[in-house]
Amino acid sequence: MRDILKRVSNLLFLPPEAVAGVFRLELIGAEELYLENHKGILEYSDTEVVLHGGDRILRICGKHLSLCTMTDSEVLLRGEFEQISFAAV
Repeated sequence: MRDILKRVSNLLFLPPEAVAGVFRLELIGAEELYLENHKGILEYSDTEVVLHGGDRILRICGKHLSLCTMTDSEVLLRGEFEQISFAAV
């Protein structure tokens, strides 16, 4: 189903996150990360944050990580990011 929604977004020239519900990640420098369409925080500490992104798990490692803003679909993190990785659910 997700593949069909991604194809529809391409045909309509819409961003995938608007149609398929995939997460959108924006990294601003190495100290601010903005994520849309998350499904929740799985782990949180000042050195590691793990977020559920639907079909992917997003792991952010670093120093002095802090959750600045969180809504039901958006997260803003700040800190010194050292590693960002993805894994299939």
